[in-house]
Amino acid sequence: MISQAQLQKTEQHPSLPYCVVDTGQTKCYDNRGEIAPPKPGQPFYGQDAQYRGLQPAYKDNGDGTVTDLGTGLMWIQDRSQSVSPALAVTAGVIVAPKAASQVVGPPERGPGPVAASPLDLPVRTAWRGAGIQPAPLCGDEVFIRRVYLDVIGTLPAAAEVRTFLEDKNPNKRTLLIDRLLERDEFADYWAMKWSNLLRVKSEFPINLWPNAVQAYHRWIRTSIKENMPYDRFVREMLTASGSNIRKPQVNFYRAVQSKDPQALA
Repeated sequence: MISQAQLQKTEQHPSLPYCVVDTGQTKCYDNRGEIAPPKPGQPFYGQDAQYRGLQPAYKDNGDGTVTDLGTGLMWIQDRSQSVSPALAVTAGVIVAPKAASQVVGPPERGPGPVAASPLDLPVRTAWRGAGIQPAPLCGDEVFIRRVYLDVIGTLPAAAEVRTFLEDKNPNKRTLLIDRLLERDEFADYWAMKWSNLLRVKSEFPINLWPNAVQAYHRWIRTSIKENMPYDRFVREMLTASGSNIRKPQVNFYRAVQSKDPQALA
């Protein structure tokens, strides 16, 4: 754990609002070789060797992540798991460095449940970086209600609740999620959500014909039902051309009110 006294003794680069971990570099160089440490105003002043920084210090969090106790950054420890490029990027930059006056180490907490998938690691890293203590696991009665509402937008039937509560399989929650993702209600519910976000409607001020609205909604629902990756989903909308009836993705540009890149984003 880093104390405030240690931080106050640490020389900070004047243009950086956050802590820099000491690189351990002790020698200075110009473009030819080693030189005596230059003074302020001299060429090549400001090298790593001339700044005192926090000494490297790390903490194994016990959940597949490691915390840099100097900067507050957290990283995935085990890269042997198969992760997507998006996950790899997110895991590396999801927690921003904190200001020097705030870096006192991450809050102490218990080991918590073991991460169930690579996606859990950056999520838990974000929690820890924001100082959020996750709530304990909910009971089966609460879980089944939440998962039905989140995945398919409806409450479970009484018989479905009884079956789930009586099931002794330790993996029953994962199996239930998989079953819900296969149901037609999942595609219906999330197509509605995406249609709302993408403004799939013919009312003012959206300039879509009713037939185009039907084609656009059908394409969105089919994409969800067939588990189209989100990068492909976005790429098809951004690169589509042609008739907005025969090529429903074209309606993305018809539905937006501004072609400004910020508005499209």
